[in-house]
Amino acid sequence: MKPRDISDRLTASMRHWRQELHRRAEIGLDLPRTRRYVREVLEDIGVDIISTDDDLFVTAVISGGDGPTVLLRADMDALPLDEAPGADCFADAPGVMHACGHDAHTAMLLGAAHILCEKRDTLQGTVRLVFQPGEEGHGGAALMVDAGICDGIDAAFALHVAPQLPVGCLAGRPGTQMASSTPFELVVRGAGGHGSTAGTRETPLLGAARLALELADVDEQPESSGFVLSVTLLTTGSASNVISDSAVIRGTIRAHSTTGEEAGRAALERVVTTTAGVDVNWSGPYAPVLVNDAVVFADAAAVADQITEGRFLQMPEPLTSSEDFALIADRVPSALLFIGAGSPEASPVHTSQFRLDDDCLAVGAAMHASFASRLLS
Repeated sequence: MKPRDISDRLTASMRHWRQELHRRAEIGLDLPRTRRYVREVLEDIGVDIISTDDDLFVTAVISGGDGPTVLLRADMDALPLDEAPGADCFADAPGVMHACGHDAHTAMLLGAAHILCEKRDTLQGTVRLVFQPGEEGHGGAALMVDAGICDGIDAAFALHVAPQLPVGCLAGRPGTQMASSTPFELVVRGAGGHGSTAGTRETPLLGAARLALELADVDEQPESSGFVLSVTLLTTGSASNVISDSAVIRGTIRAHSTTGEEAGRAALERVVTTTAGVDVNWSGPYAPVLVNDAVVFADAAAVADQITEGRFLQMPEPLTSSEDFALIADRVPSALLFIGAGSPEASPVHTSQFRLDDDCLAVGAAMHASFASRLLS
């Protein structure tokens, strides 16, 4: 199946689903409005939902004949951002935005569910559809893996939008494709006091600011033993006339190997020893290196090249970004591909200016459905 084979009606439905999901944007693991909407659409399509109303994720199955089981996954959560003016729709709640395309991922998989339902009699096996919460650093994949989502799965597949890649293209690479993500939290402690005394002594805020600048210089390219250390948040206090007795620094270490992860941890701890009164917490959900299985990737690449009519691109190098789909790929032969959703001039993900081209939805639905059909033919 090629994107142009998808009916105008289904294409319009996917655009509508994406906009409705965009309006319902929610953060974290508990996404009640999003989850309820996904269940309603799946019920309308006629898919068998096997998760309960109490589950934080949504799971459904499309059963054909005897054969393997293929897992198709989409994430559903948003980010804590205010969307910049000019979007075609906005979230109902302020300070929440689908700035990483998860609304599109979900709409694509709903479209694929519609396609696969219509051809279930041709499937020699089962498709398991999984809609995940909490991908953005909230441990959503770990929660699903612990709940047994990978049990009985023979292969798994996922897509992620790439706004700088033109619509109609897909991209990926065998083996290591994305970095691991190790979150850290540093708590700098000291004496608090009245705001008028700040100039007379070192404060936790100043100590944390200097420490953050030192950490910003600890940056090695993530080759076999390299890493990228990113400071992304510094918070302290709650009033302009109060010196807080603590300040918090958060960030991540990204690497393409265990050696790189260990080097990043060691580098951070070396810098931290130069500042007194700092607690180091290796907390938060960890995502391992995302490794595309050679066999599953070959199937995915063949499908991608077919549906894009030769516009599949093999990535020369892995990325320093991370994806907790890696936890599924650690347990089941898997592949994740990037799907073009914009143009080279587009704003990147995780920014308030992020936009995507809805024409990518048909490509994503065709990719999901064709991949499952290939493995279950």
